[in-house]
Amino acid sequence: VSEYLDGRSLPVRHGVHGRADDPALLMPHPDVLRRALHRPGAPATHAVLIGSTPAELAAARALRLPFIGYAASLRDALQLEGGGPVVQDLDLLTDVVRNRS
Repeated sequence: VSEYLDGRSLPVRHGVHGRADDPALLMPHPDVLRRALHRPGAPATHAVLIGSTPAELAAARALRLPFIGYAASLRDALQLEGGGPVVQDLDLLTDVVRNRS
């Protein structure tokens, strides 16, 4: 993940948070989001989840976290319907993030 972000000039500021060992804590459980939001120095008030699955959308909703969907196809976009904005091109988001860094 860090390599992918670095390759797009999007540095990781507060760490990469991944799956827990307990399968019960996988998405849509919001565990990983809670861990990321409660990390010291991470500004939770400025957080948003960019996700591509209904499970990620459900986890964001559980925490009332803003969600931006990424959908490569209309079918994928329909699965994220009602979750907020959906983009089909991540370059739109990376340009915004890069300009705010």
